[in-house]
Amino acid sequence: RLKRIEGRLVQLKKGQRLQLTLKYEHRDTCVNLKYSEVVSSLQGWLRHGAFCRGRLLAMQGDLTLSCRSSGKHTLQRLRPTASSLPPSRAHDQPKQLMVAKDASFLRALGVTNEDGRPKKGKADKLRQIQKFVETLESLVKRGIGEAEDGDGARATDGAGAAMRRPLRLIDAGCGRGYLTFAAHAHLAAKWDV
Repeated sequence: RLKRIEGRLVQLKKGQRLQLTLKYEHRDTCVNLKYSEVVSSLQGWLRHGAFCRGRLLAMQGDLTLSCRSSGKHTLQRLRPTASSLPPSRAHDQPKQLMVAKDASFLRALGVTNEDGRPKKGKADKLRQIQKFVETLESLVKRGIGEAEDGDGARATDGAGAAMRRPLRLIDAGCGRGYLTFAAHAHLAAKWDV
C-alpha cells in the first residue's frame, strides 16, 4: 500500500525532472518524470480516497491540503519549514549509510575489500546489511520508550530524569553473522550498548 509520495526537482542529462519517491509499506520506488507526465502519473496514485492530506514544502512557504469526509477541501498556507538554502538538484546524492563501508567486520567476513567496495558477488549482501540496520534503527527508536512504574506512571531515576525501558535483542545465531555484526556495530556506536 502506498503510504507517502515525496518529490524533488533533479537535473539529469536529459533535462530537469521531478523525482518522485513512492514510499510503500515495505519498499520505496523512485521515478523521474517530465513535467508533462506529472499530472497523469499523480492521478493514478492519488485516486479518490487514497490520501487525506498533502503538504508542499517550498522556500516561500508551505501549503497543506486536507480532504474531509464531507467532501470539503481545505488549503492552508504555513511558514516555510524548508531551510534557507534550496536543496541540491544534483541527481546523484551520497547515500547516508548506517554501517560504514570500511567497517572492519565487513572486510573480515569477506563482504568488502580494503577500499570499502563490495567484493565480487557481495553487493547484494552489503545492501541487505545496510537495509537491515536501517530497519533495526527505526524499530529501536520505537522500542526504547520511557519506562513506567507499576501504576502506569513515568518511572524516574533518583535525579528525576525519565528512565528508558530496557531493550532486549535476541540473535538466533544462524549463518555467518553478517547481520549480527552489523547490528552490534551500529548499536554500540549509536546507543552505547
